[in-house]
Amino acid sequence: MKRLFIVSAILVCLSANTKTESFDFGRLNAELGLEQNSISSKGFELTLVEFWASWCAPCRTQNLQLKELLDSLPANKLQVVGVSLDADSLRWRKAIRNDKLTWNHQYRLVDSWQSPLVNQLNIRKLPANFLVNNQGEIVSIDVTAGRVKGYMQ
Repeated sequence: MKRLFIVSAILVCLSANTKTESFDFGRLNAELGLEQNSISSKGFELTLVEFWASWCAPCRTQNLQLKELLDSLPANKLQVVGVSLDADSLRWRKAIRNDKLTWNHQYRLVDSWQSPLVNQLNIRKLPANFLVNNQGEIVSIDVTAGRVKGYMQ
């Protein structure tokens, strides 16, 4: 009887979490000062919105792993949108140059940690990211570069 109750409780929790949350690309575009549809997940199997900073060693390691992954994939498989929380734009640009980051979307949130977007997304540590499918649905949060490939079809 006790096992049945535990299994039932687990199933209720799982079914309560089946609603897929969408990533708010409109809010991201607005926060970055871009036009409404400048960044979206359309045209790519997956989009990784990666929050990082030049002073964050794990972020820099993740960026290098993402670069390696991107270089191994066809162009329409994965889009990376880098969003830096660097206060210093020179350090941000230097990190992009030194790490030879090749993805097209590299942005810096001017308000850094005080950005409403950071608060809305509940970002409390770096690196932080959101893996989004081509329907705009969040597939995973804080996924490593090594695990991104496992989400591809």
